[in-house]
Amino acid sequence: EEGCAAICPADKPLPIFLTFALATNAISGVMSLVYAAREWSNSCGEPLQTFCLVAGFIAAVNVAFASYLYYRTAHPLPGMEENSVLDRSWHLFLYDPGVYCYLFFYLFAFGWNFAGASWLADSQCKGSDLHRMASAASLLLWLYLGGGVAVIVLSLCFQCSREDDVMAARRAR
Repeated sequence: EEGCAAICPADKPLPIFLTFALATNAISGVMSLVYAAREWSNSCGEPLQTFCLVAGFIAAVNVAFASYLYYRTAHPLPGMEENSVLDRSWHLFLYDPGVYCYLFFYLFAFGWNFAGASWLADSQCKGSDLHRMASAASLLLWLYLGGGVAVIVLSLCFQCSREDDVMAARRAR
């Protein structure tokens, strides 16, 4: 238990969502940008090149947002240091302008992935590397968009189980 406490102290959030965001976005984002650049002169997949380029940007923003959430929860604003991680998370989701801005971006990403799915279905270059990469990027983006909320809720549930120990230790001080 001491080893776990050293890696994930009880007064810091668990990095479950950050890990999920990295797993679903980092590799697909880089690969999307690489394939978009590599296939840029190929006229076969014009909308797929654009889709991959924007999907790479979306992946980068998703990882940045997950990092932002983790940082803001782990390093609370002045006056919130004594609040629990759950209270800090609640405050972030209700009052933080960065979260509200990201919600609009999330809706854009959702719409962009719908457009990408349509382009994939109508593509003239099925079977090409670009088509496979765009399919993988779209699939991972759907996984992130659909599963991200569930992962946040799951990490908050795990955090609930840790909160009792943290609050008891603070009361004992």
